[in-house]
Amino acid sequence: MSRPSLSTLCGMIASLSLLGACSTTPPHRAELSTDVVTGKAGKVGVVMSAVPMPDTSFPGASCLLCLAAASVANGTLTKYTHTLATDDVVAYRAAVVNALKTKGADTVEITDVLDVKKLTDVTAPVADSPKKDFKGLKSAYNVDELVVIEVGSLGIERNYAAYIPQGQPAGFVYGKVYIVDLATNAYRWQLDLSVTKQVEGAWSEPPSFPALTNAYFTAIELGKDQILSPLKQ
Repeated sequence: MSRPSLSTLCGMIASLSLLGACSTTPPHRAELSTDVVTGKAGKVGVVMSAVPMPDTSFPGASCLLCLAAASVANGTLTKYTHTLATDDVVAYRAAVVNALKTKGADTVEITDVLDVKKLTDVTAPVADSPKKDFKGLKSAYNVDELVVIEVGSLGIERNYAAYIPQGQPAGFVYGKVYIVDLATNAYRWQLDLSVTKQVEGAWSEPPSFPALTNAYFTAIELGKDQILSPLKQ
């Protein structure tokens, strides 16, 4: 039996990924409860998970050799991306605290880094509830509601079609933000954090990549706006 070509393998992997995406039903997202924002639901804590190191991402480089080629071609960019600061992302936490206080909520900033994976699994999770048990954090932090900010990835992404780069790179921030009622372990709000900011003009300007750096920090700022906008309404 003859082996399939590399281009055929890439196409097969891309097709399988697309089929998987099409067959997945988008999960329900709990709407923001106004009693939390206004403080009627009790004291609110705001905590973050660990912010990851900024990195490069190459969506569309679907096969292993495609991804390896993209990684090699963008090695200098990746090395630079790893040096980008994340202070403005960590500042999301204080910004949420200030927004809630402005609305009248009794809010406290929790500076501990929350590792959600270490929380106990819920034995029988129900709709609009997390799969982890947050209830123990009620006494640990002396709060009634907990805002959790999880930034899963951030950095610079460049789209590919197999081996071929497509368009301009972009700064990105992906993650999720949610509020948990610590008495019932139910979601009071869920937000998918998803921001990209395409670079404007020339971008391949090592070693400092000024245009891409600007896109990265703009994406972070837009991410903050995405989180705060519902809280301010």
